[in-house]
Amino acid sequence: MKRVLCIWEMGAALGHLTNLQPFILDAMRRGYHVSLAVRELNNVALIIDPKEIALYLSPHIKKSSKRYNSPTSSYADLIERQVFSSEHELQTLYYGWRTLFDSVKPDLVIYDHAPSALVASVAEDWQKWVVGSGFLVPPIEEGLFKVFPGMRDEEPAMRSLKASHQRVLRMVNTVLENDNRPTLKRLVSLFEQCDRKLLLTLPELDHYGVRNDAHYVGLKWSSVDTEPAWSQLTGQKKIRAFAYLSYFKGLPKLLDCLIDSHVELLIYARDLPGALIQDYRHQVTFSETPVDLGAVFEQADLFINHANHGSSAQALVSGVPQLMIPKYQEQLFLGQRVEKLNAGVVAFRDQPDFSEPVFRAIKLTQQPITKISWDPDQLQRELQLCFDEFESASAKESRS
Repeated sequence: MKRVLCIWEMGAALGHLTNLQPFILDAMRRGYHVSLAVRELNNVALIIDPKEIALYLSPHIKKSSKRYNSPTSSYADLIERQVFSSEHELQTLYYGWRTLFDSVKPDLVIYDHAPSALVASVAEDWQKWVVGSGFLVPPIEEGLFKVFPGMRDEEPAMRSLKASHQRVLRMVNTVLENDNRPTLKRLVSLFEQCDRKLLLTLPELDHYGVRNDAHYVGLKWSSVDTEPAWSQLTGQKKIRAFAYLSYFKGLPKLLDCLIDSHVELLIYARDLPGALIQDYRHQVTFSETPVDLGAVFEQADLFINHANHGSSAQALVSGVPQLMIPKYQEQLFLGQRVEKLNAGVVAFRDQPDFSEPVFRAIKLTQQPITKISWDPDQLQRELQLCFDEFESASAKESRS
């Protein structure tokens, strides 16, 4: 029996689990033994029946919310700031993964945002597929991870980019050398070791812009069954909006602005203060659980979100305009792509007033939004091809 391990190491929310779900289901249909290592257990049961898989927690180190003097400029910076920033941290992660790998004994590992797991996989002969959005499968340019969108590429910035690659590479090679493993000549070899790099996105939503050499395999929407329960409140409402948000300091200002604009608002958020819910319970409907976005986008005029990749893409394909309030760089880059398509408006959490972006977003609801073409069967076809070729390669190895 083939053994498949799916890994989600970094990031939060449903998106990473949603990315891995079709791989898990296809592997289960083929009779493989499937293991899943997750960053957090929240919502796993919404995506896959935990009884059907071997479930693990991913090794990870909780990083402090340190403020840096410069923006994160590349995937190398992201690794150093969010995953490991010292040899000691990486060593702990590395041997955590080695223990997990020794337990699972995989024939195929599928990595979603899993940098330290990739380090621990160096020189292993199992098949390696790295999957995710364009941001999480970064392009390689002149032997480096490409600089993030909007970052300057002048000489000082490029020197800083190369320096961050070298710092992370030294950490990686020290840990590999201590385990008698071959070292890497360049940091991007973490991705170059992979047999497949599968971008679970549409070309129009690649954070870096459309790539000619990328393998875009389409999208999988989250499959939550809960129907949206819209407000039964009385009063004249002109716009129906669904908000998928987490708490931020300016949220009350945003809610006030939406209420003043006669927006009927349904919100799902995991971390809202009880006092805020109490203050707005007569004007806003709050959902305690995730809801079916397919049903939402058939009924809503506007989608308010943080520019999360999966839900933003689903809104875009459904032709629903968006008001996006990014929390992270990744979300800002995606929001800018949606805004460039004239399908959404980007606002910022710390702006003193939301009336202007709310006005612009409502204006978008009054005109048709161009839908991006999307083949709902593309991902399943691509997965079938990938798994068929994996089985063929495994059969040849068994005969040799």
